[in-house]
Amino acid sequence: MSGNHQEDQNDIARKFTSEIEAVFGGDLGAVILYGSAVRGGYRRGFSDINILIILERNDTRKIFEAGKRTAALGRKHGITPLIM
Repeated sequence: MSGNHQEDQNDIARKFTSEIEAVFGGDLGAVILYGSAVRGGYRRGFSDINILIILERNDTRKIFEAGKRTAALGRKHGITPLIM
């Protein structure tokens, strides 16, 4: 993977995480990047970006809000969030 792809991938993950933090605030336990993005097998345009979101407290309204705020970014970059 070239340095530019890694940098792009990290920027995308940071933007996504920033939106998630804005919605969940103190209820956010962790945001974890996993899958090919971590193993070094990420291929732009082919691979998705797997992100695990761990919440301290489940709030359905906030989950829907997070979905709205991150939908365009998720579609554009193939982000596959999993919320627990």
